[in-house]
Amino acid sequence: MKGELTVPRIMLSSTGSGTGKTTITMAVLALLKKRGLKVAAFKSGPDFIDPMFHEKALGVDSANLDMHMLSENALLSLMAKNSQGCDIAVIEGAMGYYDGVGVTPQASASALSCLTKAPTALIVGSHGMGASMLALISGFLNYGENTIAGAIFNYISENYYSRISQAAESQLGISAFGYMPRMQGIHLQSRQLGLITADEIENINEIIGALCAQAEKSIDIDAILAAAAKAPVVEFERIEPKKAVGSVCVAVALDEAFCFYYKDSLRLLEEMGAEIIYFSPLHGERLPEPADCLILGGGYPELYLKELSENRNCLASIRSAIEHGMPVYAESGGFMYLHDYIKTESGEIYPLVGAVSGSCENKGRLVRFGYCELEAMYESCLSEQGGIIKAHEFHYYDSTNLGDAFEVRKAGESWRAGFAYKNLIGQFPHINFCSNPLFAERFLIKAMEYNKSNKSKG
Repeated sequence: MKGELTVPRIMLSSTGSGTGKTTITMAVLALLKKRGLKVAAFKSGPDFIDPMFHEKALGVDSANLDMHMLSENALLSLMAKNSQGCDIAVIEGAMGYYDGVGVTPQASASALSCLTKAPTALIVGSHGMGASMLALISGFLNYGENTIAGAIFNYISENYYSRISQAAESQLGISAFGYMPRMQGIHLQSRQLGLITADEIENINEIIGALCAQAEKSIDIDAILAAAAKAPVVEFERIEPKKAVGSVCVAVALDEAFCFYYKDSLRLLEEMGAEIIYFSPLHGERLPEPADCLILGGGYPELYLKELSENRNCLASIRSAIEHGMPVYAESGGFMYLHDYIKTESGEIYPLVGAVSGSCENKGRLVRFGYCELEAMYESCLSEQGGIIKAHEFHYYDSTNLGDAFEVRKAGESWRAGFAYKNLIGQFPHINFCSNPLFAERFLIKAMEYNKSNKSKG
């Protein structure tokens, strides 16, 4: 059945990382919300953290649009679903506008803007530049296929903006959508996986308020709305998830230690008929008793090792469930949590679930990074043998027991990974069930089998 993406939309991308893309996106989102508009927010690529900032600015969920993990049709379908009934959709780009797979624009913000036909506001940092900013923008306009409609200048004074904006419009033929000056005390800290999460910033609401107040003075929100309104209708084939047979309860660990989830991946499970129950291994909770299966997402368990290790009831309940055959999927930080222990940089040992024989420790560098593809080497709770799903990997920790459930392929390289034990699959790569819904279906079927087996024993 045909579907249509009709929502007015704008992409906020940039010339590269470090140009203030996320802060400007937060400012624009907050200002649109203040205008009384219903806004849908999206993040280009696999990033988990930036959507958390969108949620803080909007008070609603934000979703990922990843052209590697998702087919073009699935991506358009999910964008239409998430923006239904909204006045405007704002997409935050990833890295620089043309940065994609390898040294190509494949799966880049530019490719996404062209697929969704979203006009782009290019964010340009002014670090050490004057007229060179115009040359930079010109290069972006002429490099490849793009939807660049205008520019937002960051870290610039009102006086200089009045001059550079006129030059941009007269020389380059693009709109000047405004500027943001350097703002005292507005700084989002980073760590090894990117920005620290929004919940870790105590004065996040004050920061958003200050950004919104400044944007109201210096961002031309009417020009952005006018550009977004020019986005044409995009057609796609509507995707209807296959309903699972019977009811399934999915336990999902969610707290400061486990917070990396793709919204649409979890929603797909619900649309297939699953009920999701969230619980916190960090705050003393144990695996919920109604659970038929368990998902342990990524995050920062290494920051909370003492608390996680001391919650022995939770550790024991998860270990017992695994031993009794509960389907469990764990990735990245969740996979680390299942090990015998994690070793800190100072040499401290923290015992954890113990379902994965081995340990994890920080290697002081990116161990593996980037997009990849997984092929199932044998049957598991996620896939039949030969099943393929797209993935993304980004971690500093490594395991002494990666497993061999999948062949991982990336840019001509391949290796084996994916720890399998009974109905457990644990790995570092992140997946989105929307990339291959058969993985979600298989997981829920295994959960139903586990549920029936438990009832028959009871």
